[in-house]
Amino acid sequence: MKKFGRFSEINKSKHQLNEWSKAINYFDDKKFLLGFQHLLNYIQNEKHPTVEYHITDDQIAFSISHNHLKIQGTFTENELSIWILLVNLKQKPLHLLRKFLTLNYTLNYSKFVIDQDQLLLKGYLTHVEYNPYLIYNLIQEIVIKGDYTINEILNDKASGGKLEGVEILINYETHINTELLNIKWNLLNDWINQTLKRANELIPKAISGGVSYLLLNLAYRIDYFLTPTGPLQITIEKINSDFIAIDNLSSEEKNKKMLETFLFIQNKLSNFPLYYLFSEAPYTFSFNSSSKTHNIINHLNKSIENYLWYQENNYPDIALECFEYGVLYNTFNYQIPYGLEELFELFLVILNAHRIQSLHYPYELYNPYNPKFLQKKKFLGIFGKNTYSHFNISKIQSLIQKINIDYKTIYPKFLFKFENLVFDNLLAFAISFTKELSQCDFNTYNTQS
Repeated sequence: MKKFGRFSEINKSKHQLNEWSKAINYFDDKKFLLGFQHLLNYIQNEKHPTVEYHITDDQIAFSISHNHLKIQGTFTENELSIWILLVNLKQKPLHLLRKFLTLNYTLNYSKFVIDQDQLLLKGYLTHVEYNPYLIYNLIQEIVIKGDYTINEILNDKASGGKLEGVEILINYETHINTELLNIKWNLLNDWINQTLKRANELIPKAISGGVSYLLLNLAYRIDYFLTPTGPLQITIEKINSDFIAIDNLSSEEKNKKMLETFLFIQNKLSNFPLYYLFSEAPYTFSFNSSSKTHNIINHLNKSIENYLWYQENNYPDIALECFEYGVLYNTFNYQIPYGLEELFELFLVILNAHRIQSLHYPYELYNPYNPKFLQKKKFLGIFGKNTYSHFNISKIQSLIQKINIDYKTIYPKFLFKFENLVFDNLLAFAISFTKELSQCDFNTYNTQS
């Protein structure tokens, strides 16, 4: 579980939360070196280590990886210096320099600087400014803005920007799996072709809402399963921002813009090395905002209110898109909290079983083509017999049982009732799963209160 989703490993463990508490205590006691060491332990991605540091008597030298970035820094009792090299500027395009200057006005803790024809993002603190919150925010800002800047530069190149003298210094070849990159590119094109075909079937029927569900789900699905980076990530974000923008465009006009952007992906980004488009490198920080679990559930419930119309008017595939949209909208816009991420993944993997087979998910949970999973029914006299289902019901049950056990430590009254799920077809499953999820108790209160 937790294979998919760009930030699926970023939620902090109990050990990491203890490291944060220790960091605060040591900083309060002015034991800055010890405090900073525990802060780095808190930041560490435990599943895929991204933080390295070396301690001497009076200094900690450290590096933090995030996607294809690697920031470096030194920490002493008196000062913190942190930086990342982004690009060589053999030429200095005026529009690019303006962009960096504009970005500096948006930064709170760091600044873009040019040093000997190299663009760096740097931050600096003295001991009088030391506290773990400020240091964490500084490191996070450098990582997120550095990653964003590289993506923007690559997107300018994809759009035909004149950037011949701009050499990206990030080592994109660190995490290359050529076979997987090709699988992702082929899936990307297959998904776009299939979705655009279905959208063009709906457009003459003036079902603009259904087309919107198809196109937005495609964008969010690419983000969730294929982990885009560089110009592909920027383009996916553009699709989302174009749709939610408060403007005078009708839904039909917004759909047209999204359709054109997907065609841009196929026609323009095919000229880019695939490692500029998809990432297999681990992440340390999320640029998505955090949200309370009940707010995410509310978003989920609100987003599926329209499914009944599509079901009753004989568009079952669009009704199913409503349920997927409810989950994917949240995974795209928010950092999914512990307690929801595995349930969301389970749901999305089942709904997309026919799309993600080549990505080799650890478990086959649903086979859309034939009922292959043996279901052992309770013996009912001489007429009782085993049957087969499209759903791997026994595996789904065992995964939900594990989720119930794992989440009890944080949510004492949490219980996802497997027996309330309906396995007649995908739509019935989606309805029952969402209904049960909305009734789960994600409060962290003590069971005795």
